[in-house]
Amino acid sequence: MAAGNLPESLIRDLLSRTSITAIVGEVVALKRAGNSLMGLCPFHGEKTPSFHVSEQRGSYYCFGCHEGGDAIGFVRKIYGLSFREAIERLAVSAGIELPADEVSPEDAARRAAAKSRRARYAEVMELALGYFRSRMRYPEARQYLAKRGLDEGSVERFRLGAADNGWDGLYQFMRARKVNDEELEALGLCAPRRGDLGGFYDRFRERLMYPIHNTGGTLVAFGGRTLQTGGDAPKYINSPESPLYKKGDVVFGLHLARSAVRRLNQCVIVEGNLDVITLVQAGIDNVCAPMGTALTDKQLGEIKRFTNNVVLVFDGDNAGRNAAAKAVHLALESGLEGRVVALPDGEDPDSFVRAHGAAAFRTATLGGTPLLEAFLDACAAPYKRDRNISSLPRVFDEAAPLLDSLGRAVLWDQGRQHLAATLGLAGDEVERYLHESLEARGHKPSRDKVRAEPPSYHATAALHAPRAPRQDRPSSVPAGDDDVSDLERDLVRLLFAEPTLLVRFVNDRTFDSLQHHGLKRLLAKLAKRTEDALEEDPGALPRIPGWLEEEPPSAEQRACMRACYESEHVPTQDLGGTTRRGSAS
Repeated sequence: MAAGNLPESLIRDLLSRTSITAIVGEVVALKRAGNSLMGLCPFHGEKTPSFHVSEQRGSYYCFGCHEGGDAIGFVRKIYGLSFREAIERLAVSAGIELPADEVSPEDAARRAAAKSRRARYAEVMELALGYFRSRMRYPEARQYLAKRGLDEGSVERFRLGAADNGWDGLYQFMRARKVNDEELEALGLCAPRRGDLGGFYDRFRERLMYPIHNTGGTLVAFGGRTLQTGGDAPKYINSPESPLYKKGDVVFGLHLARSAVRRLNQCVIVEGNLDVITLVQAGIDNVCAPMGTALTDKQLGEIKRFTNNVVLVFDGDNAGRNAAAKAVHLALESGLEGRVVALPDGEDPDSFVRAHGAAAFRTATLGGTPLLEAFLDACAAPYKRDRNISSLPRVFDEAAPLLDSLGRAVLWDQGRQHLAATLGLAGDEVERYLHESLEARGHKPSRDKVRAEPPSYHATAALHAPRAPRQDRPSSVPAGDDDVSDLERDLVRLLFAEPTLLVRFVNDRTFDSLQHHGLKRLLAKLAKRTEDALEEDPGALPRIPGWLEEEPPSAEQRACMRACYESEHVPTQDLGGTTRRGSAS
């Protein structure tokens, strides 16, 4: 079988030539422990090493967070790469030439030319950065760094530079290094003079220069903060969009933050480049800022490669609050979880950390308002302000489409309850208004359809909620044996699809929240089998259905599993000892 257009034999050859110890050792400090090596897991925070690497098996496994796989999987996860990108990265180290995609000679030539052109542009950008770095002795730049409290460590980490007040210093520097006018203009480094003057001038003059990298670490643009005192120069200017740079695709600082974001399973999103630099200098590494005036779905997509959990921190002014409202809506639509932190009036992350310290900022990020509540509070604000009944339709018109689009019943219910408490209405009233708003738009609420979507297993706290007796018990399930809540059903589907989650869930305190004792016994048994299999071979992919055939569950557990897989919302499937809808028990 091939992976994409790559033959499996090539992938096996690649893995056989790849030292997983060397690959992991670039990121993790490993020590010998018996036949394997151990270190601190790069995928979750821990103080005692539980991350094992086996050179003999070519695999890794963490007994803390249960991440495991081979060298390809490690490179994909640690660097946020696609399968093909990970293969290409390892192939270079292993000296293996990958087969070219099956394309026409013309397309192949165009791709080669585009790749060569991008490589050349990247080379030109690095030359420009060298010029700006050489100007860091510029007195105004040094004065500004001292004023903002930025040390040499930050200058080096973020590769800061400066542009002096000359009109064509960069232009002359680049021309002396065989960079042509077309390249300088295409990358937004220089611009043609107007009128009959001819020639080119530097776009960035008398500014502190912030290099802007894409998530992979390639330098794609520059940002410049004016060093002038007074005058009418814009405070900030950025490179225009270019063949390398689309501002809505790039997140400032994410190339440096990605390891910390993954390890902490959280990304702190702030508004400005200087906010990022100040926070990182203070020891807060999981922070980044969107380029452009507003967060975009593509930027959130870059962040989602490393975490689904965000903390949105915005300035304590009207512009910051407006930016927060737009970002929250987009984050929810993107399927992210997290909170919004509003800083005091007049504060931004840079000033807050310098005034109160990193510990106070960390404490602030632990608080804040959950994303969904922040969105609904913004929807309800007009009504709360004047308590005018005429404002209510607007509240539901704004809230209903997003709540419905989230596609999870648990979020619909949370939103309904929050709106009821916020607006002082009964829950059934809010439910009716939400449905009426959707129906007025000609949109049938999808809430019933999405009830079968598997929720996060952390949602099992809701298992304590009272359960209504089921009225649709299949005839094949004995009375009394199918007392499985909707959430338990969804949970089983999720855990069987992701066996490593099963181990984590059984070891989590929320496991005790399960109400069905037969289901608890079965899940505990299968979790032990999964853990044993992974300990024996960390690269193994457990197959729970096969185990159910090898070790059939008890009659009680089998009935329980039938109940879980005979929901009216999800197609049934054969899971070893379970049966399909309508089959005999």
